[in-house]
Amino acid sequence: MKKNNIIFSFLLLVSFFYIYLFFKLASYLEFWIIDLQNCYKVMKLNWFLIEHINIFFYIFLFLVMGFYITKAVFTFIFSLKKLLEIKRNIFLLKIKQFKNIIVIDYPSIVAFNFLNKIVLSNKIFKKLNKKERKTIFLHEKGHLNSLDSFKLFFTDILLTLFPNFLKEKIFRIFVLASEENADKFATKIVGKKVLADTLLNVVSLNSSYPLMNNFTQERLKLLLEDKDVKVPKYIWFIYIFFISILLLLVYYKTCLCGAM
Repeated sequence: MKKNNIIFSFLLLVSFFYIYLFFKLASYLEFWIIDLQNCYKVMKLNWFLIEHINIFFYIFLFLVMGFYITKAVFTFIFSLKKLLEIKRNIFLLKIKQFKNIIVIDYPSIVAFNFLNKIVLSNKIFKKLNKKERKTIFLHEKGHLNSLDSFKLFFTDILLTLFPNFLKEKIFRIFVLASEENADKFATKIVGKKVLADTLLNVVSLNSSYPLMNNFTQERLKLLLEDKDVKVPKYIWFIYIFFISILLLLVYYKTCLCGAM
């Protein structure tokens, strides 16, 4: 199974538990507030805090998750708006279209997937030789076959549910894994040397395409040293964390003193 598919499936699964846990916490929120009000009146402060520590944790978790879910909703809206803007710009810059390939008029080398299309700038045909053009097309076809454009869109939104430091790490691994898969697809036909030469030439020509320059050094290292992107083990601890919280919520959904 491809590594970017593993990460994407992991994010879908964790996000499902994330949303489920949030609404589970929301369903108990009213009862917890009533319990806190009643117990505070009859218990000493130190015992009140100790016996309700799990409730305080649940409420804190609910507020934090609520913040990130709201952030994810706004990210989805802005991402959708950005997607429509890109579509409009592609339409304005379009010169030719051949089935699933769109050629645009752009001042530098640009190649990327947009939904179910491959977008190439006319500079690719002017500045690169036949082998290099074929290599870029195969790389983008590798992305297209794996539906990386769709996965990238939803991965960016799903990762909004997590803190930025974690989002950046996982997103970086996902993008690099996607690039590795697309590179492997291309090298099956053109070979590693041609791909490496094409990458270096594109960089030297100052391509403005983000994903073409993104992780160039890492991609070359993976390519030439015959290494693979490693999926870090810590991402599975995130899954275990949410499962643990759900189990904890099932067994200790009331305060520890059992007064509710």
